[in-house]
Amino acid sequence: MKSPAVIAAAVLISVSLAACNRQAPADNTSARPNTTPMADAGKARGADASKPADTFKSAVTGKPASGSPQAADAELSSKVKVALTSAAEIKTGALEVASSNGVVTLYGTVDAPVEKDRAAMLAMEVDGVRSVVNNLVVVKGS
Repeated sequence: MKSPAVIAAAVLISVSLAACNRQAPADNTSARPNTTPMADAGKARGADASKPADTFKSAVTGKPASGSPQAADAELSSKVKVALTSAAEIKTGALEVASSNGVVTLYGTVDAPVEKDRAAMLAMEVDGVRSVVNNLVVVKGS
């Protein structure tokens, strides 16, 4: 004879597995609006519906804070971009410059391998550049 614990466990497992095949209730719960605890928080405090909700203020802006590492990177990228656009031997139609901690990365296309090499050399000559990652791609007629 099997112990009652084994029988109870078998019944519990079979009921649980049977519940997996159940269909969703007839009422369509997906038609309800998606509410979150944060959206309902104002209602719980008795917030006036006629007043606009507090607007979200992002700490992210288009310009990095002066003196921050991001500002230094943006300034370095700008200096390199100016150096590349002022070079007559490089066509700068589709060049992008990114920098992080003095490491400058060049993106885009150039017409010839010599332009790719010259862009890296010009970037390396800019004050503050520690190294250059040259991801420029040579595409004829770019």
